[in-house]
Amino acid sequence: MSLPSPLLCALVLLALPFLLEAQVTPAASPEPAANPDPVAILEGGRQYSKLLKLLKDKHLVDGIANQLQISPDGLTIFAPTDKAFNKLPTGALNKLSSEEQTQLLMLHVVGRYYSFELLPTASNPVQTLASLYTLNITSGNNQANVSTGAVNTPVNTGLYDKFPLAIFPIDAVLIPTELVGGRPPRQVRRRRRRCLRRQAAGGGGSPGESSWGLAWPSWACSGERRMQRLRESLRLSLSSFFSLLISILSSF
Repeated sequence: MSLPSPLLCALVLLALPFLLEAQVTPAASPEPAANPDPVAILEGGRQYSKLLKLLKDKHLVDGIANQLQISPDGLTIFAPTDKAFNKLPTGALNKLSSEEQTQLLMLHVVGRYYSFELLPTASNPVQTLASLYTLNITSGNNQANVSTGAVNTPVNTGLYDKFPLAIFPIDAVLIPTELVGGRPPRQVRRRRRRCLRRQAAGGGGSPGESSWGLAWPSWACSGERRMQRLRESLRLSLSSFFSLLISILSSF
């Protein structure tokens, strides 16, 4: 049996450190999957240009992306289509303050992932990224609805539905009950006075429609009615007081 040549031995000795390093070096762990991009998904949907413009104008895109990054529970977005925004009266959004516009948009984002199958398990009222407003989610007959109290709309099959993000198209803008009036304070007071005049003339208690084109809630005139009753009560009290005072002075 012939011995290995000196050249072969030298090659083995040179390769040995690399072979040993390959055996002891652990395989690199795979990088975590990147979170889905809500903007890219909405842009791919081709019917959310108005929603995207509002989110970008209010500088909310990065905030939603950051929330998706840090939230262990994921996010659910109810995305009004362009047709939904077209249903709003012209200039309705412009009558809101900047903060109200931001709150309105954040009302459409829930800080928890709900697949379409999980929507019926949501506990009402559902907290949203809007600090002031909540939603109610109801279901039945294989259909889910989302409601603010002023707006109730079906939830369509998800545009994207994979943890940690679900995006559901909706055919209406979710306007909170508190913003149904959506008018400057002076116009609201004027609208309530007209409501009271119609009631006094026997026109009933229907408050008509708001600037959103939605029916005003039943409490639309309640504050003004309470003030009117208070003023009437005060007037009667003062009248009785002065009558009594005059009667006392007349006795002397």
